[in-house]
Amino acid sequence: MAISTELRARLLKVVREYAQERGGLLSQGERFAELEEEACQLGDALAAGLIEMRLEEQAARAGATATAYCPSCRRPARAREPEPRLAPTRRGEVTWQEPTYYCDRCRKSFFPQLNILSLDPDHTVSPGVLKKMV
Repeated sequence: MAISTELRARLLKVVREYAQERGGLLSQGERFAELEEEACQLGDALAAGLIEMRLEEQAARAGATATAYCPSCRRPARAREPEPRLAPTRRGEVTWQEPTYYCDRCRKSFFPQLNILSLDPDHTVSPGVLKKMV
């Protein structure tokens, strides 16, 4: 997704406000490497926050589904309390509440959102991190 000119202007406004709060972007004697590191940390925080918000929104939609079906036997399953998830991404760790369902017949829990997100239940990292590991 390309960032629109309008969104870029809004983000730059936030950067200017941040700079004013800290008394300017460059401190006396600050090196470029330090400025770059701070900018990367801010970018990572923004990216991780965006990912978390979207995951929570998607989890809420998935959890609102009236019926979920067991991926093994295809019978209706009952909703359980959401479980906390943690996944390292290329931009930092993200957390969200994962909708959980339980199949009485198969006696196992499953997480429909993992299929929606194309996440492998055997891996606890994002596809981007997994790609870098291979």
